[in-house]
Amino acid sequence: MPLNDPVCPRSDPKYWEDTNDGHGEDGKVPTYRFHFDCKNSRNLVQISGDSPDDPDLVCDQRCNLKIEGLGRYAKDTLIVSDRLKRDVIRADRADGIVIRNLATEQGAFNGIDVVETNGFLLRKLHSRFNQNYGVLTFTSDNGLYDNIEANGNGDSGVYPGSGPEGHCQRYGIEIRDVRSYGNVLGLSGTAGNGTWTHDSKFFNNAAGIINDSFVPGHPGMPQDCSKWTKNEIHSNNRNPFELPNQDYCRKTPFKDRPRTRLCPQFQVPVGSGVAGFGINANLIEDNKIYDNWRQGVAIFWVPAVIRGENDPDKQTDTSNENRVLDNLFGTDLNGESAPNGVDLYWDEEGTGNCWGQNRAFKDRKVTSNPATLPTCEAGGSKPGAGIPGVKTAFEAPCATWDPQDNPDPPGCSWFKTPPRPPKQ
Repeated sequence: MPLNDPVCPRSDPKYWEDTNDGHGEDGKVPTYRFHFDCKNSRNLVQISGDSPDDPDLVCDQRCNLKIEGLGRYAKDTLIVSDRLKRDVIRADRADGIVIRNLATEQGAFNGIDVVETNGFLLRKLHSRFNQNYGVLTFTSDNGLYDNIEANGNGDSGVYPGSGPEGHCQRYGIEIRDVRSYGNVLGLSGTAGNGTWTHDSKFFNNAAGIINDSFVPGHPGMPQDCSKWTKNEIHSNNRNPFELPNQDYCRKTPFKDRPRTRLCPQFQVPVGSGVAGFGINANLIEDNKIYDNWRQGVAIFWVPAVIRGENDPDKQTDTSNENRVLDNLFGTDLNGESAPNGVDLYWDEEGTGNCWGQNRAFKDRKVTSNPATLPTCEAGGSKPGAGIPGVKTAFEAPCATWDPQDNPDPPGCSWFKTPPRPPKQ
Protein backbone atom coordinates (compact mmCIF):
# COMPACT_ATOMS: atom_id res chain seq x y z
CA MET A 1 0.00 0.00 0.00
CA PRO A 2 1.44 3.44 -0.88
CA LEU A 3 2.56 5.91 1.76
CA ASN A 4 -0.35 8.22 2.69
CA ASP A 5 -2.83 6.25 0.59
CA PRO A 6 -5.26 8.70 -1.10
CA VAL A 7 -8.11 6.40 -0.09
CA CYS A 8 -7.71 8.14 3.31
CA PRO A 9 -7.30 11.74 2.07
CA ARG A 10 -5.68 14.53 4.03
CA SER A 11 -8.73 16.72 3.37
CA ASP A 12 -11.01 14.39 5.37
CA PRO A 13 -10.95 15.18 9.15
CA LYS A 14 -11.92 11.58 9.79
CA TYR A 15 -8.44 10.61 8.62
CA TRP A 16 -6.24 13.62 9.43
CA GLU A 17 -6.45 16.00 12.38
CA ASP A 18 -4.62 19.17 13.38
CA THR A 19 -1.59 18.99 15.64
CA ASN A 20 0.34 21.71 17.40
CA ASP A 21 3.61 19.86 17.82
CA GLY A 22 6.49 19.21 15.45
CA HIS A 23 5.59 15.61 14.66
CA GLY A 24 2.95 16.30 12.04
CA GLU A 25 3.06 16.92 8.34
CA ASP A 26 1.91 20.39 7.32
CA GLY A 27 0.28 20.72 10.74
CA LYS A 28 -1.67 17.45 10.57
CA VAL A 29 -1.36 13.89 11.85
CA PRO A 30 -3.25 10.76 10.80
CA THR A 31 -6.06 9.60 13.08
CA TYR A 32 -6.64 6.13 14.48
CA ARG A 33 -9.26 5.68 11.77
CA PHE A 34 -6.60 6.34 9.14
CA HIS A 35 -4.41 3.54 10.50
CA PHE A 36 -7.41 1.21 10.70
CA ASP A 37 -8.84 1.86 7.23
CA CYS A 38 -5.56 2.31 5.35
CA LYS A 39 -3.54 -0.40 7.04
CA ASN A 40 0.17 -0.44 6.24
CA SER A 41 -0.04 2.89 4.43
CA ARG A 42 2.06 4.52 7.16
CA ASN A 43 3.56 1.52 8.93
CA LEU A 44 5.25 -1.66 7.79
CA VAL A 45 3.49 -3.74 10.47
CA GLN A 46 0.22 -2.33 11.84
CA ILE A 47 -1.72 -3.82 14.78
CA SER A 48 -5.07 -2.11 15.43
CA GLY A 49 -6.86 -3.45 18.48
CA ASP A 50 -10.00 -1.31 18.67
CA SER A 51 -12.99 -1.11 16.37
CA PRO A 52 -13.03 2.53 15.20
CA ASP A 53 -16.82 2.65 15.53
CA ASP A 54 -16.67 1.78 19.23
CA PRO A 55 -16.34 4.96 21.34
CA ASP A 56 -14.81 3.27 24.40
CA LEU A 57 -11.23 3.26 22.94
CA VAL A 58 -10.71 -0.23 24.40
CA CYS A 59 -9.12 -3.16 22.62
CA ASP A 60 -11.72 -5.59 21.30
CA GLN A 61 -9.80 -7.43 18.57
CA ARG A 62 -6.25 -8.74 18.26
CA CYS A 63 -5.79 -8.23 21.99
CA ASN A 64 -3.09 -10.12 23.93
CA LEU A 65 -1.18 -10.64 20.68
CA LYS A 66 2.43 -11.83 20.70
CA ILE A 67 4.99 -11.06 17.99
CA GLU A 68 8.14 -13.06 18.65
CA GLY A 69 11.31 -13.81 16.75
CA LEU A 70 12.48 -17.41 16.84
CA GLY A 71 16.26 -16.89 16.71
CA ARG A 72 18.68 -17.19 19.59
CA TYR A 73 19.42 -13.46 19.46
CA ALA A 74 17.17 -10.49 18.77
CA LYS A 75 19.16 -9.63 15.65
CA ASP A 76 18.45 -13.07 14.19
CA THR A 77 14.94 -11.83 13.32
CA LEU A 78 15.45 -8.49 11.60
CA ILE A 79 12.54 -6.42 10.26
CA VAL A 80 13.81 -3.73 7.89
CA SER A 81 11.57 -0.92 6.67
CA ASP A 82 11.77 0.83 3.31
CA ARG A 83 12.85 4.16 4.89
CA LEU A 84 9.51 5.64 3.79
CA LYS A 85 6.99 3.95 6.12
CA ARG A 86 6.89 5.85 9.40
CA ASP A 87 6.96 2.96 11.90
CA VAL A 88 8.44 -0.48 11.44
CA ILE A 89 5.94 -1.92 13.97
CA ARG A 90 3.01 0.08 15.34
CA ALA A 91 0.64 -1.35 17.96
CA ASP A 92 -2.41 0.88 18.43
CA ARG A 93 -4.90 0.28 21.28
CA ALA A 94 -3.49 -3.24 21.35
CA ASP A 95 -3.93 -4.13 25.03
CA GLY A 96 -1.76 -7.01 26.19
CA ILE A 97 0.69 -6.74 23.27
CA VAL A 98 3.97 -8.66 23.57
CA ILE A 99 6.83 -7.88 21.18
CA ARG A 100 9.85 -10.02 21.88
CA ASN A 101 13.19 -11.21 20.53
CA LEU A 102 13.53 -9.25 17.30
CA ALA A 103 15.28 -6.27 15.76
CA THR A 104 13.88 -3.35 13.77
CA GLU A 105 15.59 -0.68 11.75
CA GLN A 106 15.23 2.12 9.20
CA GLY A 107 11.78 3.37 10.16
CA ALA A 108 11.17 6.87 8.82
CA PHE A 109 9.97 7.73 12.33
CA ASN A 110 10.02 4.86 14.85
CA GLY A 111 11.31 1.35 15.11
CA ILE A 112 8.63 0.14 17.55
CA ASP A 113 5.66 2.34 18.50
CA VAL A 114 3.03 1.36 21.09
CA VAL A 115 0.15 3.86 21.35
CA GLU A 116 -2.90 4.12 23.66
CA THR A 117 -2.27 0.62 24.93
CA ASN A 118 -3.03 -0.72 28.40
CA GLY A 119 -0.69 -3.60 29.18
CA PHE A 120 2.44 -4.23 27.09
CA LEU A 121 5.68 -6.20 27.24
CA LEU A 122 8.66 -5.14 25.10
CA ARG A 123 11.44 -7.62 25.75
CA LYS A 124 14.74 -8.59 24.17
CA LEU A 125 14.60 -6.05 21.35
CA HIS A 126 17.16 -4.16 19.29
CA SER A 127 15.99 -1.05 17.46
CA ARG A 128 18.49 0.95 15.44
CA PHE A 129 19.00 3.51 12.67
CA ASN A 130 15.48 4.93 12.74
CA GLN A 131 15.00 8.56 11.83
CA ASN A 132 13.50 9.48 15.22
CA TYR A 133 12.90 6.87 17.93
CA GLY A 134 14.04 3.34 18.59
CA VAL A 135 11.38 2.02 21.00
CA LEU A 136 8.52 4.39 21.85
CA THR A 137 5.35 4.22 23.90
CA PHE A 138 2.80 7.02 24.01
CA THR A 139 -0.27 7.47 26.23
CA SER A 140 0.19 3.86 27.33
CA ASP A 141 0.17 2.25 30.77
CA ASN A 142 0.95 -0.95 32.69
CA GLY A 143 4.01 -1.85 30.66
CA LEU A 144 7.54 -3.18 30.83
CA TYR A 145 10.60 -2.41 28.69
CA ASP A 146 13.08 -5.21 29.39
CA ASN A 147 16.43 -6.07 27.78
CA ILE A 148 16.34 -3.36 25.11
CA GLU A 149 19.23 -2.25 22.90
CA ALA A 150 18.82 0.98 20.94
CA ASN A 151 21.38 2.84 18.85
CA GLY A 152 21.71 5.24 15.94
CA ASN A 153 18.30 6.92 16.37
CA GLY A 154 17.91 10.61 15.53
CA ASP A 155 15.88 11.43 18.62
CA SER A 156 15.73 8.91 21.50
CA GLY A 157 16.73 5.30 21.77
CA VAL A 158 13.91 4.75 24.28
CA TYR A 159 10.93 7.08 24.77
CA PRO A 160 8.07 6.59 27.26
CA GLY A 161 6.12 9.75 26.35
CA SER A 162 2.88 11.00 27.92
CA GLY A 163 3.29 8.33 30.56
CA PRO A 164 0.95 6.97 33.23
CA GLU A 165 -0.82 9.46 35.49
CA GLY A 166 0.01 7.71 38.74
CA HIS A 167 0.78 11.00 40.54
CA CYS A 168 3.50 9.36 42.62
CA GLN A 169 1.18 6.63 43.92
CA ARG A 170 2.49 4.09 41.41
CA TYR A 171 4.93 3.68 38.52
CA GLY A 172 2.94 2.39 35.57
CA ILE A 173 5.89 1.73 33.23
CA GLU A 174 9.08 -0.04 34.27
CA ILE A 175 12.23 0.24 32.14
CA ARG A 176 15.12 -2.08 32.96
CA ASP A 177 18.20 -3.63 31.42
CA VAL A 178 18.42 -1.06 28.60
CA ARG A 179 21.58 -0.27 26.62
CA SER A 180 21.00 2.94 24.68
CA TYR A 181 23.98 4.47 22.89
CA GLY A 182 24.92 6.42 19.79
CA ASN A 183 21.57 8.23 19.63
CA VAL A 184 20.84 11.93 20.03
CA LEU A 185 19.18 10.98 23.34
CA GLY A 186 19.54 7.78 25.29
CA LEU A 187 16.11 8.11 26.90
CA SER A 188 13.59 10.92 26.87
CA GLY A 189 9.93 11.57 27.55
CA THR A 190 7.86 14.68 27.10
CA ALA A 191 5.31 14.33 29.90
CA GLY A 192 7.20 11.16 30.79
CA ASN A 193 5.16 10.57 33.92
CA GLY A 194 5.01 7.59 36.22
CA THR A 195 8.03 5.65 34.91
CA TRP A 196 10.80 3.83 36.77
CA THR A 197 14.09 3.33 34.91
CA HIS A 198 16.73 1.21 36.61
CA ASP A 199 19.76 -1.01 36.04
CA SER A 200 20.32 0.42 32.57
CA LYS A 201 23.15 2.08 30.63
CA PHE A 202 22.98 5.32 28.66
CA PHE A 203 26.25 6.28 27.01
CA ASN A 204 27.83 7.87 23.93
CA ASN A 205 24.68 9.84 23.10
CA ALA A 206 24.53 13.62 22.73
CA ALA A 207 22.61 13.57 26.04
CA GLY A 208 21.88 10.60 28.28
CA ILE A 209 18.40 11.25 29.73
CA ILE A 210 16.01 14.17 29.30
CA ASN A 211 12.47 14.51 30.62
CA ASP A 212 10.42 17.61 30.01
CA SER A 213 7.26 19.69 29.92
CA PHE A 214 8.63 21.44 26.90
CA VAL A 215 6.97 20.36 23.67
CA PRO A 216 3.34 21.42 23.06
CA GLY A 217 0.64 18.92 22.18
CA HIS A 218 1.56 16.12 24.60
CA PRO A 219 -1.06 14.92 27.10
CA GLY A 220 -0.06 14.78 30.76
CA MET A 221 1.93 17.97 31.20
CA PRO A 222 3.41 19.15 33.43
CA GLN A 223 5.58 16.06 33.84
CA ASP A 224 5.71 14.42 37.26
CA CYS A 225 6.59 11.40 39.35
CA SER A 226 9.26 9.33 37.61
CA LYS A 227 12.43 7.88 39.07
CA TRP A 228 15.84 6.74 37.85
CA THR A 229 17.85 4.42 40.07
CA LYS A 230 21.01 2.29 39.72
CA ASN A 231 21.77 3.37 36.15
CA GLU A 232 25.11 4.08 34.48
CA ILE A 233 24.96 7.42 32.65
CA HIS A 234 28.27 8.35 31.10
CA SER A 235 30.24 9.75 28.17
CA ASN A 236 27.27 11.47 26.55
CA ASN A 237 29.34 13.86 24.43
CA ARG A 238 28.58 12.77 20.88
CA ASN A 239 27.82 15.80 18.73
CA PRO A 240 25.61 15.32 15.66
CA PHE A 241 24.86 19.07 15.68
CA GLU A 242 28.14 20.08 14.08
CA LEU A 243 27.18 22.28 11.15
CA PRO A 244 28.66 20.12 8.34
CA ASN A 245 26.58 17.19 9.56
CA GLN A 246 23.46 19.31 9.92
CA ASP A 247 23.99 20.73 6.45
CA TYR A 248 24.23 17.23 4.98
CA CYS A 249 21.12 16.13 6.87
CA ARG A 250 19.13 19.16 5.74
CA LYS A 251 19.93 18.52 2.08
CA THR A 252 19.60 14.73 2.08
CA PRO A 253 16.24 13.02 2.68
CA PHE A 254 16.22 10.15 5.14
CA LYS A 255 15.60 7.61 2.39
CA ASP A 256 18.81 8.65 0.63
CA ARG A 257 21.19 8.70 3.61
CA PRO A 258 23.51 5.87 4.62
CA ARG A 259 21.64 3.76 7.19
CA THR A 260 24.09 4.62 9.97
CA ARG A 261 24.09 8.40 9.47
CA LEU A 262 22.90 10.17 12.63
CA CYS A 263 20.85 13.27 11.87
CA PRO A 264 19.40 15.13 14.89
CA GLN A 265 15.65 15.48 15.13
CA PHE A 266 15.50 17.25 18.51
CA GLN A 267 17.65 19.81 20.27
CA VAL A 268 19.66 18.81 23.35
CA PRO A 269 22.55 20.28 25.35
CA VAL A 270 25.47 18.16 24.13
CA GLY A 271 27.47 16.71 27.00
CA SER A 272 24.59 16.20 29.47
CA GLY A 273 24.04 13.14 31.64
CA VAL A 274 20.54 13.87 32.96
CA ALA A 275 18.55 17.05 32.30
CA GLY A 276 15.04 17.89 33.43
CA PHE A 277 13.22 20.76 31.75
CA GLY A 278 10.06 21.48 33.71
CA ILE A 279 9.91 18.27 35.75
CA ASN A 280 8.14 17.72 39.09
CA ALA A 281 8.43 15.28 41.98
CA ASN A 282 11.07 13.07 40.36
CA LEU A 283 13.74 11.00 42.06
CA ILE A 284 17.29 10.59 40.72
CA GLU A 285 19.00 8.22 43.13
CA ASP A 286 21.97 5.85 43.37
CA ASN A 287 23.19 6.26 39.78
CA LYS A 288 26.76 6.35 38.47
CA ILE A 289 27.11 9.56 36.44
CA TYR A 290 30.48 10.41 34.90
CA ASP A 291 32.37 11.80 31.90
CA ASN A 292 29.52 14.05 30.72
CA TRP A 293 31.45 17.16 29.73
CA ARG A 294 28.69 19.73 30.24
CA GLN A 295 26.84 18.53 33.36
CA GLY A 296 25.94 15.42 35.30
CA VAL A 297 22.41 16.29 36.46
CA ALA A 298 20.65 19.57 35.59
CA ILE A 299 17.19 20.85 36.54
CA PHE A 300 15.53 23.77 34.77
CA TRP A 301 12.23 25.60 35.13
CA VAL A 302 10.00 25.82 32.05
CA PRO A 303 7.15 28.36 32.17
CA ALA A 304 3.76 26.95 31.22
CA VAL A 305 3.42 29.31 28.28
CA ILE A 306 6.06 27.25 26.46
CA ARG A 307 3.68 24.29 26.39
CA GLY A 308 0.75 26.48 25.36
CA GLU A 309 -0.70 27.16 28.85
CA ASN A 310 -1.27 30.91 29.24
CA ASP A 311 -2.95 30.90 32.65
CA PRO A 312 -0.83 33.19 34.89
CA ASP A 313 -1.40 30.88 37.87
CA LYS A 314 0.33 27.99 36.06
CA GLN A 315 3.58 29.68 35.05
CA THR A 316 5.53 28.34 38.06
CA ASP A 317 3.99 24.86 38.08
CA THR A 318 7.19 23.08 36.99
CA SER A 319 10.57 22.26 38.51
CA ASN A 320 9.22 21.57 41.99
CA GLU A 321 9.79 18.77 44.54
CA ASN A 322 12.60 16.97 42.70
CA ARG A 323 15.18 14.98 44.68
CA VAL A 324 18.76 14.12 43.65
CA LEU A 325 20.19 11.70 46.21
CA ASP A 326 23.09 9.35 46.81
CA ASN A 327 24.54 9.39 43.29
CA LEU A 328 28.22 8.80 42.51
CA PHE A 329 29.72 11.43 40.21
CA GLY A 330 32.96 11.62 38.22
CA THR A 331 34.13 8.08 38.91
CA ASP A 332 34.18 5.39 36.22
CA LEU A 333 33.53 1.69 36.75
CA ASN A 334 37.24 1.06 37.35
CA GLY A 335 37.29 3.63 40.14
CA GLU A 336 39.26 6.13 38.06
CA SER A 337 38.60 9.83 37.69
CA ALA A 338 36.16 10.69 34.87
CA PRO A 339 34.79 14.14 35.74
CA ASN A 340 31.63 15.77 34.53
CA GLY A 341 31.79 19.42 33.46
CA VAL A 342 29.83 20.18 36.62
CA ASP A 343 28.16 17.43 38.61
CA LEU A 344 24.99 19.28 39.59
CA TYR A 345 23.37 22.28 37.90
CA TRP A 346 20.20 24.06 39.01
CA ASP A 347 18.71 27.26 37.65
CA GLU A 348 17.52 28.18 41.18
CA GLU A 349 13.85 28.05 40.29
CA GLY A 350 11.08 25.99 41.91
CA THR A 351 10.17 24.93 45.43
CA GLY A 352 10.95 21.76 47.35
CA ASN A 353 13.89 20.68 45.16
CA CYS A 354 16.64 19.08 47.23
CA TRP A 355 19.98 17.31 47.00
CA GLY A 356 21.75 15.05 49.47
CA GLN A 357 24.40 12.38 50.08
CA ASN A 358 25.83 12.69 46.59
CA ARG A 359 29.48 11.62 46.28
CA ALA A 360 32.40 12.32 43.98
CA PHE A 361 35.74 10.74 43.02
CA LYS A 362 37.64 9.58 46.12
CA ASP A 363 35.20 11.44 48.38
CA ARG A 364 36.07 14.81 46.90
CA LYS A 365 33.49 17.55 46.90
CA VAL A 366 30.68 17.26 44.39
CA THR A 367 30.80 20.25 42.05
CA SER A 368 27.66 22.32 41.62
CA ASN A 369 26.20 25.52 40.25
CA PRO A 370 25.15 27.18 42.53
CA ALA A 371 27.94 26.23 44.93
CA THR A 372 25.45 25.44 47.72
CA LEU A 373 22.29 23.46 47.04
CA PRO A 374 19.21 23.10 49.28
CA THR A 375 19.20 19.91 51.33
CA CYS A 376 16.28 17.58 51.85
CA GLU A 377 16.79 17.74 55.63
CA ALA A 378 16.14 21.49 55.48
CA GLY A 379 13.02 21.08 53.39
CA GLY A 380 14.47 21.82 49.97
CA SER A 381 14.33 25.02 47.96
CA LYS A 382 12.11 27.87 49.04
CA PRO A 383 10.02 30.15 46.81
CA GLY A 384 12.03 33.00 45.37
CA ALA A 385 15.40 31.40 46.05
CA GLY A 386 16.81 32.61 42.73
CA ILE A 387 16.36 35.56 40.45
CA PRO A 388 13.46 34.47 38.21
CA GLY A 389 14.46 33.50 34.71
CA VAL A 390 18.09 34.65 34.82
CA LYS A 391 19.66 31.25 34.19
CA THR A 392 16.71 30.01 32.17
CA ALA A 393 17.15 32.92 29.77
CA PHE A 394 20.49 31.47 28.67
CA GLU A 395 18.66 28.33 27.52
CA ALA A 396 15.83 30.10 25.68
CA PRO A 397 17.56 30.63 22.31
CA CYS A 398 18.16 26.89 22.03
CA ALA A 399 14.41 26.23 22.02
CA THR A 400 14.22 27.90 18.61
CA TRP A 401 16.44 25.26 16.97
CA ASP A 402 14.99 23.78 13.81
CA PRO A 403 16.87 21.26 11.63
CA GLN A 404 15.71 22.96 8.42
CA ASP A 405 15.29 26.63 9.22
CA ASN A 406 17.43 27.39 12.28
CA PRO A 407 20.24 24.86 12.81
CA ASP A 408 22.49 27.31 14.70
CA PRO A 409 20.36 29.65 16.86
CA PRO A 410 22.22 32.84 17.84
CA GLY A 411 23.13 32.81 21.51
CA CYS A 412 22.69 29.06 21.97
CA SER A 413 25.64 27.15 23.42
CA TRP A 414 24.08 23.67 23.43
CA PHE A 415 25.52 22.51 20.13
CA LYS A 416 29.19 23.18 20.79
CA THR A 417 30.99 20.25 22.39
CA PRO A 418 32.23 21.34 25.84
CA PRO A 419 35.93 20.83 26.56
CA ARG A 420 36.82 17.61 28.31
CA PRO A 421 37.28 18.29 32.04
CA PRO A 422 40.77 17.47 33.40
CA LYS A 423 41.04 14.33 35.50
CA GLN A 424 41.35 14.82 39.22
